[in-house]
Amino acid sequence: MWRVVIYFICTALGSYANEEVFLSLLQHGIIPDVIPFPPIEPVLVRYASGAEAKYGNVIDVEDLVKPPDVSWNLGSNNFYTFGLIDAGITSRIDCHTTTFLQWLVINIPESDIAKGYTMAPFVRSLPKKKVFGQSVYYRYVYLVYQQMDKIEGYEILKFKSDNRSYLQLVITLFPLKTAIEILGEITNRTGFSMFDVCSEFLMDKPVAGNLVLVKYKDIYIPPEPLIDL
Repeated sequence: MWRVVIYFICTALGSYANEEVFLSLLQHGIIPDVIPFPPIEPVLVRYASGAEAKYGNVIDVEDLVKPPDVSWNLGSNNFYTFGLIDAGITSRIDCHTTTFLQWLVINIPESDIAKGYTMAPFVRSLPKKKVFGQSVYYRYVYLVYQQMDKIEGYEILKFKSDNRSYLQLVITLFPLKTAIEILGEITNRTGFSMFDVCSEFLMDKPVAGNLVLVKYKDIYIPPEPLIDL
């Protein structure tokens, strides 16, 4: 009986959303903490260790040091937006939990991330030691949105700043290339909302998604190398 209920929920909210993905995201509070609607298909995620994302499975913290290989099986001849979100712990444990944008790429042809436009390069975001004296699981969410078309020109700048007044000022005063240089990469990673940003481009719900859980481990992880500018 419960599978029938889940089927109708998935149909109504996610256009035949993948049941495993939907249940995982709902169980771990990704819906509604991060997104309001379930994705249709899973994102395929594989780390260097061989670990894979399987709808809320637990992986080692060492896997988070480097970006994983990511792909999805969706329609060709489309452009996609991919985001990796550290969703922290569930709001059911801490109502003040917030998201952190780890990685964002737009204009991805089919599922070739290397050919997309990187809005926010991958950065590490590791689990904290304890919350309220407890060692809890942190949630890492992979989301893919299908774009209406390739995002170009000044539209790209909408991803770079949530300060609309400042953004409009930069657009008014400077040509596109200069405006992109001024705004740089996305700096407002903390509290970043994939739903809010993608909604501006009529991408209201993700077409693919996945989730892993990671708990803090007391090990030494070398710091990230400095970027040579």
